[in-house]
Amino acid sequence: MNDLSGYRRVLLPAEGKYIYQSRSGHPVTCAAAFLQQCVIDNVMETKVNALDMGCGNGIISIMLALQRPHWHIRGIDLQPELVELAAFNARQCAVPTQFDVFDLRQPPYPGASFDLIVSNPPWIKMDAGIVSPG
Repeated sequence: MNDLSGYRRVLLPAEGKYIYQSRSGHPVTCAAAFLQQCVIDNVMETKVNALDMGCGNGIISIMLALQRPHWHIRGIDLQPELVELAAFNARQCAVPTQFDVFDLRQPPYPGASFDLIVSNPPWIKMDAGIVSPG
C-alpha cells in the first residue's frame, strides 16, 4: 500500500499506534473500543485462539493483539481489499495477527477450533449502506 491518500489515520488506545481506515468504507466507531474492552475485561485465559469475523480494517484484532500479545488472533473478511488493509495495519502496529479472505457463509479454517469469536458488524438501518460484494 504505497498510496494512502484514500485513507485516514485512526489513533488506537496504545502509545504511538494507529491504523488506516478507508475514507469510502464504514467508519471506525466507539463500538470497536467497547467490544475490545469487554473482551479484555471478561476473558482472562492466558492463551486464546480467537477469530474476528468480518474484521474489516482489523481494528478489533489489532487492539486485542496489542493488549494480549500471547493470544493467537485471526481475522477474516469477504473483501480482499479490507483483508489487505488489515494485514497492512497489523504490520504497522507490529502485531502477528493473521488475516484471510473468507466468506462467512462457509466455515473458515476447517478443523480449527476457537476459544473466542468476536464480530463488530456495521451498525446501519435495514436496506441502507454498502452491500458487500459476493
